[in-house]
Amino acid sequence: MGLFSFFKKRKSEAQFHEVVAHYDQNVDVPEKTQQGDLRHQILEGCHQMEESATEYHNAKQEYQSLTSYLTDIQKIEDFGSEERNRLLEIATSIITLEDSTQSMREKVERLPDSKFYQMDREKNEIPKDIRRLKENEELQNMMKRDLDYLEGEKVEWTYEKGELTHEQNVLRIICRSSMIVEALVIAGFLTFFLMEAKMIYTVLLVCMLVIGVVVSGILIRMQNLKSLLKRCNMNYNRAVTIQNSIKLRYVNMKNAVDYTCERYGVSSARELEKNWQLYLEAVKELERLEQANDDLSYYKDALLRLLRRHNLYDAGIWPYQVHALVDHREMVEVKHLLLERRQKVRTRMETSIASIKSTKREVLALAKQHRVYPEEMRGILENIQALVS
Repeated sequence: MGLFSFFKKRKSEAQFHEVVAHYDQNVDVPEKTQQGDLRHQILEGCHQMEESATEYHNAKQEYQSLTSYLTDIQKIEDFGSEERNRLLEIATSIITLEDSTQSMREKVERLPDSKFYQMDREKNEIPKDIRRLKENEELQNMMKRDLDYLEGEKVEWTYEKGELTHEQNVLRIICRSSMIVEALVIAGFLTFFLMEAKMIYTVLLVCMLVIGVVVSGILIRMQNLKSLLKRCNMNYNRAVTIQNSIKLRYVNMKNAVDYTCERYGVSSARELEKNWQLYLEAVKELERLEQANDDLSYYKDALLRLLRRHNLYDAGIWPYQVHALVDHREMVEVKHLLLERRQKVRTRMETSIASIKSTKREVLALAKQHRVYPEEMRGILENIQALVS
């Protein structure tokens, strides 16, 4: 009762009417300087009361709303067994459907919207593009392996060519040296032949024959080396020609693969195929989600019809608080939160009323004492009276 005692005190109303009556009388006023200061002070107090009254008015509306919500809860808890069972059935169905739709949305959201709409737009082409991209990637990988193989062959042929060339140079030096020695042996042979030194003649003849055989072998080997070098050059040039041809095809294939990947925002056919599977799953989930949303709307409408038959203050909030309808502990928690909020609002109302009463006593006393009643004061006080009544 202390909260509403403000409205029941006739003394305050009498003071208010006394102030209003002064506007219809000719009153004496103090000096001009004093009158300005007092007028400002009185109006400042009136505006403070108006702010407090507005705060009280807003708090009062919130208090009434919270009380209505608590009344709604009480009405729901007073349902008969048949209506209570129907309420539980509907609320349970809503909870199940909301859990299902959340799971469906998560599956749908696994594929970004941009990719989903692109695939939906080009769904007739994607299977063919996946197949073509796989084939192109396989050919690209095969060409890459062939290029690597040919590069290795080029290195081997280059190495073998270097070895053969080195051997050829060494044999050429040995051959020249042998020919010089052969020439010296022949010269010695002729010299000792003319001197008829038969023993030395025989040795030189043998040496000459040996050197001749060695030189012949070296010449044969050098001829073979020449053929081998020719074969190395042919194989190397053939490897370069094939490699250049494959490189051209590889570049074209790589451009085709890159274009398809860039078109669908992927890095490989595997990723494109994965996105395609996600798209197909998302389409199925969207169909199920649409059906689930229809069912959800049906049960929410059924819940609203059931609650509105009892003239609830706000039946529209309960489809979003169905857990409280099913679980008594949730409902107790909701009531507890509403009561806490209402108590805080009540405290705000009491604080606002106390502020108005205190300021009003000061303002009216000041106005009565100095007989200063600004023109705006009457309108402000009437507005305050309207806000708190």
